[in-house]
Amino acid sequence: IVIVFEKRESELTVLPIPEGIPGYGVGVIAIGNPLNKRNVISFGKLRRFDETHVYDKDGDIKTYDFNSIIHTAETASGSSGGMLLNFDLKVIGINYAGNDSESFAIPGDIITEWLTELINGVE
Repeated sequence: IVIVFEKRESELTVLPIPEGIPGYGVGVIAIGNPLNKRNVISFGKLRRFDETHVYDKDGDIKTYDFNSIIHTAETASGSSGGMLLNFDLKVIGINYAGNDSESFAIPGDIITEWLTELINGVE
């Protein structure tokens, strides 16, 4: 399935970020730009919400100080910063890493917290 988006002269709708973490096993949609491709969409399921250990570019393990959304929607190099949506088209996370079997996303509550701090810090 190929989905093509066309630019129109209308306003874009802002997608909401729901509070909390969705239930395990719910369907998710990853949208990103992996491997120099644009707007690649993949589907999967939320596996768990847990501490994450990923390898950095030097091969060292990095442990993040927040629990990540761990899901099965396929991502690849270049997908970082792409949205993770639920099937209600709400932003539940932002993808930042992955491996052959799992992908990792920053949860929506952390995104909301960061954006709130950014907005409140700008006068």
